[in-house]
Amino acid sequence: MTHLDRPYFVTMGTYQMAVLLQFNDHEHMTIYELEEATKLNVKELEKQVNSLIDTKFLLNDSASALASDTKISINYDYKNKRTKFKVPLISQKEASHVKSILDLTIIFIQFAHSFRILNRLIKLLKKIVNSIYKLLSFE
Repeated sequence: MTHLDRPYFVTMGTYQMAVLLQFNDHEHMTIYELEEATKLNVKELEKQVNSLIDTKFLLNDSASALASDTKISINYDYKNKRTKFKVPLISQKEASHVKSILDLTIIFIQFAHSFRILNRLIKLLKKIVNSIYKLLSFE
């Protein structure tokens, strides 16, 4: 980040760095060009580029979702109060979404466990009823 007015110490993932390093030689690149240069699959590349767009290191030429012809450029006007920070892989919005999915999964597992216990209890009650019926039919 030598083009900025002050130095920043940024911790980021290897894939994020691979994407960011492509802008040493180019002012802007399309998603397709980044995919060819980094050899990352499209889904992984979009995740990495979105994390860099969320932190304002990169700029997206369109407000819509990323496509193969979307132009990405470096943000030469980047400013941050902190000089040392970490670039997260997923945004806060995605993190809260992942947490809600995880919470729902836990609830489902608890429900499934309760259902299995209830199912076993019903089978046991059926056996008891059958045993009582057999005892009564012998008398």
